[in-house]
Amino acid sequence: MEEKLNIKDKYTEARFLVMFLTVIPYHGIFAALFIELLESFTLWFWFLGIHFFVVLFMCVFGDDINIFSIGARSKKEFMNDEKHVIELFDEILAVCKSKNINCPYSLYIIDEKNISAFAMSNQIVISRMALDSLEDEELKGLIAHEIGHLHNSSCGFMRFISGSVFIGSLAVNLYKYSSSNILTHFLFFCLPYYLKVVSSHYFRINEFYADEVAVKLGYGEGLMSTLNKLYQFDMRKPSSIDRLTMTHPPTAIRIVEIEKLLENTSDADIQP
Repeated sequence: MEEKLNIKDKYTEARFLVMFLTVIPYHGIFAALFIELLESFTLWFWFLGIHFFVVLFMCVFGDDINIFSIGARSKKEFMNDEKHVIELFDEILAVCKSKNINCPYSLYIIDEKNISAFAMSNQIVISRMALDSLEDEELKGLIAHEIGHLHNSSCGFMRFISGSVFIGSLAVNLYKYSSSNILTHFLFFCLPYYLKVVSSHYFRINEFYADEVAVKLGYGEGLMSTLNKLYQFDMRKPSSIDRLTMTHPPTAIRIVEIEKLLENTSDADIQP
């Protein structure tokens, strides 16, 4: 039980850190700049309402819009040589249910020439190249990793961050071009990089969390094999600066961490 809570605790701390260092300051910047720029409480109130409407809209409908825009295919549209992945997906969902994990998830395929997968809301999208390049156990490891993202509701939180940063950026740009203060321009030049560093740290922690969920579901070996294949495609060592803004940890480090988890993880249920 203690190990399961430690996963949640680590994730909760990361979420609080990002909220404190990015989302809250950006909302504060948005409010302060518009009060000064518009010099009207009424106009500021309307812009603030639009701000939260955009954030709410992205949280509720953002994933459906993305699914449509990228041309992802649902199960009904799978080709004959793609339908075998449905059995793999259903197997993983059965394991999730046996471990008391609620999983009302849907599977999609996108025609992409890279081995990739991502999760949005209750949707998991994998690339056609992943189907062609990975063995069944590797595919299950990849899908289980994406379920790890959905398990801790990270996708909704990331949409909230994205929506807040997007609308906040509009406010910053409006003020930037209306000000001749050199210090103001310098701060606004540095702000996007600061936000990227902090949010990237959160994203990397979330990847480790999703890896751990995949291991506890019993698909760690398959995920590690998938990462080994990805590592063979790209063995470049990122620079120290690149490490600060990477949304994923270096593949080699993830492989090492999964190996440690496989040595120390039991078959205990994950706490939902």
